[in-house]
Amino acid sequence: MAEKWDRMLRSVEEQDIAMMDADLHEDFMFVADYTLETREDWLATTKAEIRSGEFKFSQPKLLLETNDLVIFEDVREIDGQKTKHINTTYYKDGKCWRSMINRVPIL
Repeated sequence: MAEKWDRMLRSVEEQDIAMMDADLHEDFMFVADYTLETREDWLATTKAEIRSGEFKFSQPKLLLETNDLVIFEDVREIDGQKTKHINTTYYKDGKCWRSMINRVPIL
């Protein structure tokens, strides 16, 4: 049943911004730490990260998928610190509606 996760993973692995764009709800919002991005902000940030080579998953692991929710984690390095990213994405009308990341330092 991991069809949402599989599509999300494929779009990141293929760096397919058109697929990501198509999968975002018109009212999409993204929250990470103390930042909030609209759909347009997130797409612009993601395009820039794809160009710089920063937008990729490392050790991605699906934790939960339902009809309305995908929760996964991956590992990234931020300012020299290994960090686990726990991403919770909510779906509305079959598209990514809200996405929030919790960054947890790996000690």
